[in-house]
Parts: sequence; C-alpha cells; structure tokens
Amino acid sequence: MVLRTVNMAGTRAATNVFAHCRNVVRQSSREHYLTTMLLPRTAENAVFAVRAFNAQISRVRDEAREPGAVKMRFLFWNDVVNGLKGQTTNPTSALVAHPVAKALDITATQHNLTVSFLKQLVRAREAHSDDSPFQTMKDAENYAEHTCSSLYYLTLECMGIRDQHADHVASHIGRAEGLVTLLRGLPHMASQGKLRLPLDVCAKHGVVQQDVLRGNITPAVQDAVHAIASEAVLHLNTARSMMDQIPQHARTCFLPSVCLNLYLNQLLAVDFDPMHPTLLKPQGLLPLRLLWARFRNSYP
Repeated sequence: MVLRTVNMAGTRAATNVFAHCRNVVRQSSREHYLTTMLLPRTAENAVFAVRAFNAQISRVRDEAREPGAVKMRFLFWNDVVNGLKGQTTNPTSALVAHPVAKALDITATQHNLTVSFLKQLVRAREAHSDDSPFQTMKDAENYAEHTCSSLYYLTLECMGIRDQHADHVASHIGRAEGLVTLLRGLPHMASQGKLRLPLDVCAKHGVVQQDVLRGNITPAVQDAVHAIASEAVLHLNTARSMMDQIPQHARTCFLPSVCLNLYLNQLLAVDFDPMHPTLLKPQGLLPLRLLWARFRNSYP
C-alpha cells in the first residue's frame, strides 16, 4: 500500500512538471506549441520538455540584464545538462527543484537523448546572448544548426527515430528556421536599437544600420532580406527533395516547416519588407493549415 502511494505521488509529480513545460511552450511559441500537440502521444511530453528547456535558455538575456546574472543563469542550465542521465553521482538540486529541469531529466533518461545536442544548444545560446550581429551568413547558419537543428535532432530522438536521412532533413529545416527567426525578429530587435543581420550581407547590399533602426526599409534593406530569405528557401527545397528518403512516421517532426513556408511566402508578397504590418498579424488559420499538412503527411 505504501509503495503504491509513493508510485502514485511520483506519477502526479511527473505529470505536473510536463504540464508546466507545456505551458512554458504555449507562452513562448504558439507555432511550436501547435506543432508539438500534433506529434505522436508517445513523444508529446518529451518534446514539450525539450522545447521548454530551449525557451528557458532563450530568454536568459531578457530576464537577467546584468552580465553576471546572465552568466549565473547559464551556469545553472549547464549544471542541469551535466547532471542528466546520471552523468554525475551527485545530482544537482536544480534537477529536483526546477520543473523544466526535472522534466528534461525524465525525458533524457526515458528516450536516451544525446546530451551533446543539449550542451551544444546551451553553448550557442550563451555565446550569442549579447544579441550582437553575426559577422557572416555562414555564422548565422552555424548558429541555426547548433540551436534549431539540435532541437529537431532531439525531437526525432523523442519520437524514437534515429535515421541519417532524417537528420539531414532536420539540419536543413533547422538552418532555414534559424534564418527565418532572424528575419522575423528584426522589428523587435530594431525597436531595441539592435540589428542582428549578418554584417557581410549588409555590407554587400549597402545597408545603413540607422535606416533599419528607424524602420526605414530601403531597397538596400530589402535586398539584404531577400538574400537571407533565399538562403532559407534553398534549405527548405533541399529538405523537400530528401523527404522520400526518410521514414514516413518521421515527417511529423518537420511540421514547423509549414510555418516557415507561410512566412516566406508572405514576405515575398510584401516585397521583402520585414516590418510590413501583414507579417505581424497572428495567423488565425494556422491550426487548420497544420492539421491539413498533418493529414496529408506532406511538408515542408
């Protein structure tokens, strides 16, 4: 009787931490919340844990303004990752006290996650936590690989899929997502007096930083945005060409590509003006678009 009570308490605790992760993702990314809800039930909680972890480390800079505080937050999450899957004989209190950390620990153990992907994710987020611009397009793509692509690799593992072709698709869609995120974040970053577009692209097209910060979308800015968007489209096209090589049940992992295509098509329609009001409106039909893509099992 006592053992049964303990097991029930443990089950309730696990349910609570995953419910917390679900809420974190819902608040941080409507698109990833919706796409994760459409994953197989066996993977859903695990992916919410991974996505919630990403949300936590993504907003470190927003929650801790002082450099010392930022460093301590990342140190905390590094300790969490280093303590996963019994990697240490002295588990940190973070794994016990923080619901996202606890959910991630359960997920990493149950699904045998590759911890190096999580470490790579933290390192990349910390290295770019100052929101400084990327020096080159390649730097921006590498950052996308270490962050967005890592999340897709982990999602595949949560789904029980370890397939080389699926990993290749994940790499390309992750890189596309990173570039699209860069463009989508431009209005917000500009409002804070920051510009993260790759410097080599800006220099090539003659972008004047103050134009962007003032919301003055010149032909030079449109050309630079077009160049970045074109690179994202190239990655999506490459991923699309490889879809027939991956397991059918792996395709659901890449539902977010529907959102990427939608944004890129809208960006084209407004002549590559990243601050056009159309791009800032929520997509009311997005749930239906995702359901249709899920039904057809065809994306990106």
